[in-house]
This record gives sequence, C-alpha cells and structure tokens, in this order.
Amino acid sequence: MRNVFIALLFANLAYFAWSHLVDKPPPPPVNESIARLPRLKLASERPAPRAAPRPTNPAERAEARLP
Repeated sequence: MRNVFIALLFANLAYFAWSHLVDKPPPPPVNESIARLPRLKLASERPAPRAAPRPTNPAERAEARLP
C-alpha cells in the first residue's frame, strides 16, 4: 500500500510540473477591430467643459442679455 501511495504521489507531482512548466497555453489572438477602438474613460477623467468667451464690448454685453 505504501508503494501505491508513493507512485500516485509521484504521478500527481509529475502532472503538476508538466501542466505548469511544459503545457503553457498560447496567448489569445489579438482582434484588430477591437484593438483600434478608443479606450474607455471614467466620468472623473473627462476634461472640464470650456466656458464661452465673454464679450468685451459693452454693446455686445447688452445684446447678450436681451431675450
């Protein structure tokens, strides 16, 4: 019984070593249509909106206030 235990232990260790060292899976293929898509951004990463330029001429300011 002791020999069977040692044989099974050796077989398990050999399989473990083979699966981690020899049988490495190939990397997944790169999908070109997905690679060209823009990266996702969080809402906190968006740039702040730019304010419209304020008119410097007093006449333009008065026109801007009219409804």
